Amino acid sequence: MRKMLVCMLLCFLSMGSVSALEVPGKIFYSIKKTGKIASRDMVLDMPEDRRGKIVVRSASRNFSIEVKKSFTKTKRGQEIFFLAHTMKAPDSVGGQKSAMVFKGTYLKGQNLITYYGDIYSKKIEDENELNGLEGKEDCLEGFEFKGGFSFEVAI
Repeated sequence: MRKMLVCMLLCFLSMGSVSALEVPGKIFYSIKKTGKIASRDMVLDMPEDRRGKIVVRSASRNFSIEVKKSFTKTKRGQEIFFLAHTMKAPDSVGGQKSAMVFKGTYLKGQNLITYYGDIYSKKIEDENELNGLEGKEDCLEGFEFKGGFSFEVAI
């Protein structure tokens, strides 16, 4: 019985330490072939202490992106966050690897938290090209603007 109580206590403690804030929102981008703007409903899973695993996932499809690197920079009193990940296109369409960076800021009030910003990408050879990104003065050098994002949740 005692072992079971200890196990349950550890389980509850571990659940509390990995809690993430689910922040619904959208990403939007231009489709080159059609020239139309597309938008996708997404969810940002942000750890409440802003440390740990950050995930951007589709609100309706089985698709998610785990952020490989996250860091912040402060400019003119504004904290700017960067969320970087890599992805590979299917082999049927060339299998090109690319890096994508969400660059944005957030506002937290007594009633609302909102994350908003721009999305950039570039073709890469391998994931190691993200190493040292946070130390560069212009960490988006070589990246191309692709679209934007907006996530918000009432608190």
